[in-house]
Amino acid sequence: MSDIVVTGAGSGIGAAVTRRLLAAGHRVVAIVRSPARAEAIAASSVVPLVVDLAGDEVASRLRAALAEAGLAAAPLRGLVHCAGAPSLAPLETASREDLRASLQLHALALVELAQVLLPALRRGHGRIVAIGSVGGRVATPLMGAYGASKFALVALTTALRHELHGQGIAVSLVEPGVVDTPMLPAGAALFDRARAALPTEATQYTAAIDRAAVTYRRAIARPTPADRVARAVEHALFARRPRPRYLVGADAHIAAALQWLLPVRAFEWLVRRL
Repeated sequence: MSDIVVTGAGSGIGAAVTRRLLAAGHRVVAIVRSPARAEAIAASSVVPLVVDLAGDEVASRLRAALAEAGLAAAPLRGLVHCAGAPSLAPLETASREDLRASLQLHALALVELAQVLLPALRRGHGRIVAIGSVGGRVATPLMGAYGASKFALVALTTALRHELHGQGIAVSLVEPGVVDTPMLPAGAALFDRARAALPTEATQYTAAIDRAAVTYRRAIARPTPADRVARAVEHALFARRPRPRYLVGADAHIAAALQWLLPVRAFEWLVRRL
């Protein structure tokens, strides 16, 4: 039985990854944000650790949680960073706190996790897998903060892959499109909050938010099952030759192909129209 750390393990993609790993006989060290979530997912093969990856002092809090669970010296077979949260606002009105929070949770937390866990990953001949997004390839209006964090994740996982090459630790990035998670039904509220948060001098963005809401309703009609993302994670963790990057979902493949095929102006016109 191998120990694998999974962040965001309490819901969505993290929960799907956890289920798949448990079915394969592994033990999951599940990093969650709240004690209530930790209590809900605790099981014989799940060791919950409460660490707020969007907060301060992530590394020291993680070390303390590992020590308390008796896992400070345990070898690890993998680190899977799934934790995430959406954000929606035009950059003109986005707060500094929202920008920092998105970068911290999606990108900087991975570095802090790696800094703590790399010795254990070396002992366990482990691997690192991060959940990115097609939003880390295609920047879209109103999601600049989210996209910036996912673009940053591309750079960080690539740099880690270079730095750990030859040390026996592979690093992969999984980039899904729209995924069927409990977050989808709640996603519509993002548009309502973004619209309500617009200051009176920024109402020129109202039409863009309305168009984006229509596109969102179309996109969530055919989401990619979360288990497909989990299968890609499993391949990245255990395949003899894991891929550096995994696109998951028809929408992700189409967006990446169009970006590659079309001139920049044509592709950006298409993004704005959608």
